[in-house]
Amino acid sequence: MQVWGNVKKVTLGGTTIGAMVLASMLTMTGCLTKDDNSGSKVSISGLAANPASVSAGHSADIEGSVTSEAALTGITVTVWKGTENVTTGKGFTVTSTAPGAGKTAWNLKSDGSVKVAVAGAATGDYTVKVVAMAGTDSASATTGLTVSGTAVTATEVTLGSNQNAAGGSIDLDAMTVYKHADAKAISGKIDLYYAHSAADDLDKLFTPAQAKVSGFGATTNGPATWTTANATEFKEIDMSESAFNAISTQEAIDALWTASAGLVDKSAEVSEGSTFVVNTDMAKKVLIRVTAYTAGDAGMITIKGTK
Repeated sequence: MQVWGNVKKVTLGGTTIGAMVLASMLTMTGCLTKDDNSGSKVSISGLAANPASVSAGHSADIEGSVTSEAALTGITVTVWKGTENVTTGKGFTVTSTAPGAGKTAWNLKSDGSVKVAVAGAATGDYTVKVVAMAGTDSASATTGLTVSGTAVTATEVTLGSNQNAAGGSIDLDAMTVYKHADAKAISGKIDLYYAHSAADDLDKLFTPAQAKVSGFGATTNGPATWTTANATEFKEIDMSESAFNAISTQEAIDALWTASAGLVDKSAEVSEGSTFVVNTDMAKKVLIRVTAYTAGDAGMITIKGTK
């Protein structure tokens, strides 16, 4: 939630202002809608999100004017999905510049620089609600914001390490796992390879090119024998499970790739919770997370990935 006072901007993680401010959630109309503020000395006009439809990695300016007979004492901007306040923890960030002391008029865009940025929010229709206060008087208004994008789904697969009977080669575009004998014929589609590194006693995801250099599967049609072995680009990112589960569009994954610095150098150690964004052989960005892990050269990992 974004909260403004006369002197400074305060960003809160939850609903901390009075019940008067956030009561009476409105049904979204896609245009300016005011609560019943008859007799109030505060008013909000021209409220709109511009653009009214945004995808992950982008933001909308919140436009409109607030006027009051007395000095404004607070302004809040929140985002709602139906009757649920989704301002924090659901893929949105609200930012603004606070009005100065004694202000009786405030333009949300030109004075307040109010923006709603979309990260991993699910596609669909949302409501932006603005509440303005001047002492005991208040006014509220809402406008619609649509989150657009290409929806992705998540699926789980299991990869076996180099001494496990289960396959350890994965095509992330199809989210399909292959054993050595099957992977060799389509090695150009393999994006990552899972194995235990005896050199440093670590379990890792390797680029196929590094798995080939490391000599995995030399006698079993493994990467060591492949003609084509991709030098896949991937990045490790710090992301909670809830944040991972909130990612619902391809645009959000693309934005993660752009925002994340530093490629993994040929291989990455894994543990439960390890999260990566991968640039596949088809130049698609895929988000994967290790959800279960058994160590050792006969071990395995379960990966949840987007497709």
